[in-house]
Amino acid sequence: MVQTLKATARQFLTAVRTMQSRGYGLLPALLVHLPVAATQRIYWKLARSINGRLINAAFNYLKFRAFQDKHADRLGGHFYVIVMPRTLHFLLPCLDLLSGKVSVLLLGNGARAWEREFLQAKYPDMPFFELRTLPGSSVAHGDVISLLLANNDSNFGILDHDCYAFDPKVFAQLDPGARESMLGVFPGFSSKTGIFYPETYFLFFHTKLLRELMQRHRVDAGWYRQAPASAAAQLERIGLGPHTFLKDHHNFFDTLHVLLALALSEGMAVRFLGTPRELSVFHVGGTSGGTTQTKSLPELYMHLRFLELADSAILNARYAYLTFPLRSSAELRRRLPQTPEVMHMLQISDELIRRLRQHQPQNPAA
Repeated sequence: MVQTLKATARQFLTAVRTMQSRGYGLLPALLVHLPVAATQRIYWKLARSINGRLINAAFNYLKFRAFQDKHADRLGGHFYVIVMPRTLHFLLPCLDLLSGKVSVLLLGNGARAWEREFLQAKYPDMPFFELRTLPGSSVAHGDVISLLLANNDSNFGILDHDCYAFDPKVFAQLDPGARESMLGVFPGFSSKTGIFYPETYFLFFHTKLLRELMQRHRVDAGWYRQAPASAAAQLERIGLGPHTFLKDHHNFFDTLHVLLALALSEGMAVRFLGTPRELSVFHVGGTSGGTTQTKSLPELYMHLRFLELADSAILNARYAYLTFPLRSSAELRRRLPQTPEVMHMLQISDELIRRLRQHQPQNPAA
């Protein structure tokens, strides 16, 4: 109990200091922004559970099958990009790099109506499916992947909205072998088991193999507090158990990990296509999670750099609250501490923006 109280107090102080560092006064931070952020977190957690267990099964599966049938000619080697709310400034360069290189279908996951309309006007050749959710919430990533696996007969990929594939040749390598369950780009490593696992930022699925595993073991791509009874024995064979998970710092099986572990336990492989640098694929990360009030200065810096890259009056107006009261990356940069970690982040982000500018279309979004 004491340790829990101490941890809560540390989180509270960190949140308040973060809010003050961006320009919020102490009283507004304590009386307005912190309660709003806490309420949002509680609501999002509850809503995601309802979205995944009830709304997804009752509405989204049936609607998505009809969507798939309507766009059957786009399927096979295709990619889904999930459209999260408040992320269009990160998404636009991602889609610009994909346009004409691979078949792309968009999944709105809590995106606002204006965000959907903006994308449909700018990318009319990319079909858009809107997941039904409770207001102001989204479906958990694992539940979205489960829906995709259940409703695809052909192999497909997923790409994060803030993942940028600069070299289109990466898409020519997406041909899983007979016993390859997934093809990945970004590897994670479990030091406790020696297993390399793929992150979901850029991932391609051997659909038939994974669907058979899901049906045989009655599991899906969601996260699990413990291995389900139908899978526990097989996971123990590769060193995973009640207190050992793929991610060393987790006390649960993260998105896709139970399904992946079952595949590995049955001799199916995960093939990594090469390093992100070799394949010229870059992932930002952390751009859709968390509350806007508690984002750190480096996170806000990335938001501002991408808003400036988009150079869109609509996005600047609609997303002004994301970085309020800060209005430019130059203003924020002066507030950043000159630590080696921050300077490294600035160097990487500046290089990414430079490369994205080089690939920007002639007529950016207005």
